[in-house]
Amino acid sequence: MGYMWQQHKRVIGLELGGLQLGGVMSPSIGNLSFLISLDLSNNSFGGTIPQEVGKLFRLEYLYMSSNVLRRGMPTSLSNCSRLLDLHLYTNPLGGGVPSELGSIPTTLANISTLQELRMEFNSLTGSIPPSFGKQQNMQTLALHANYFGSYSDGDLQFFNALSNGTHLLSLSVGSNRLGGDLPSSIANISRTSPN
Repeated sequence: MGYMWQQHKRVIGLELGGLQLGGVMSPSIGNLSFLISLDLSNNSFGGTIPQEVGKLFRLEYLYMSSNVLRRGMPTSLSNCSRLLDLHLYTNPLGGGVPSELGSIPTTLANISTLQELRMEFNSLTGSIPPSFGKQQNMQTLALHANYFGSYSDGDLQFFNALSNGTHLLSLSVGSNRLGGDLPSSIANISRTSPN
């Protein structure tokens, strides 16, 4: 059974995870402009994440993991400037698309409130954006089991930027195509637990 929370006759939360829902997400989701929490995880939603999700500027929690969402992430997600948790893991977001669509939009780093970003098992390509170093509130960054990097020098340079993330507790980037030597700046990520 799903749940809906209301406040002052406005829908502020939808919990529809694990209900065996399918189909394509409607762009009308952008009309729920008072949403604070949206959980559509563990379903069978396909297609793309609608650009209209970017209209949910009050959104703090977005859970869309374990679906069949494809063709990358909309850049409009960066409009969700209050977002604390973003879970998109276990979706073929990067599978079978040009590399610019199958990578992480650099605009995602503009969400300064982001504390938890989970995007593992998504077939994402390209490089891990050094712009994540701007994320002073990031506690969990899970990007493992993708296709980041090219097995070459420079793939690990994002560590230089991450050394600024003073709240980072968990960093997971294994099972990618990362190559090169670990930069000495990794020693500055002292609060990060190994995993």
